Amino acid sequence: MRLRNRIRGPRLGTKLALLGLALLIVPWFSYRQLMEMERLLIQAQSDTQLKTAAGISILFNGREDLFNDLPLNLEDFEPLFAHPLEVTPRIDGYADEWDEPVRDEYLSFNASDARPDGDFELLLGERAGQLYAHLRIKDDSLVHRDPDYLRLDNADHIRLSFIRADGEDGRVSLVLQETGVVTGFVMDDQWRFAATG
Repeated sequence: MRLRNRIRGPRLGTKLALLGLALLIVPWFSYRQLMEMERLLIQAQSDTQLKTAAGISILFNGREDLFNDLPLNLEDFEPLFAHPLEVTPRIDGYADEWDEPVRDEYLSFNASDARPDGDFELLLGERAGQLYAHLRIKDDSLVHRDPDYLRLDNADHIRLSFIRADGEDGRVSLVLQETGVVTGFVMDDQWRFAATG
C-alpha cells in the first residue's frame, strides 16, 4: 500500500493540458489529411484529362480530312432565315403553295465541287409559330425505303438533329417510301432504327 501511495499519476492540470493539446492536434492532422486527399484527387483528375487528350490526339492524328469541311471562322457560316408566309403551305413536296416572292429565296448547299450528288437547296418559311422547310435535293440514284425492312438507314433519308424542349437531343429521319410520300421517324442514337419501333 505504501508503494501505491508513493506512485502518483499526473496532476489534474497536466491532464487538462494534455487533453487541450490533443484537441488542437487532432483537427490539425485531419485538416492536413484533407488537404493531401484534395491534392491527390486533383492530380488524378489532371492525369485523366491528359490521357483523354492524348487519346483524342492519337485518334485524329493524320486525319486532316475530318477538318476540311469545318468552317474556319464565323463568316463561313451561312445564316438561315425563315420567311413569313401568308398562307399555310400543304405538306406534299411541292412549293406551289408557297408565296411567290418566297419561292425564289432558296439557299444552296453543295456536298462537293467534284460531285454534285447530294447537293440541296433549302427554303424556310414560318407561319403561326410553325417552321416549314422545302428541300430540293440532287440525287443521281433514288433509293426508296422498303417497308419490309425495319432498318431505315439503307434508303435515301434526311436526318434532322435538334434540341427538344426538355433540353435533350432530338433525332428525326425523313424517309421516302415512294415519290411524293415522306414519313418521319424518331430515331435511335445510331440513326438505324426508329426509336418508337
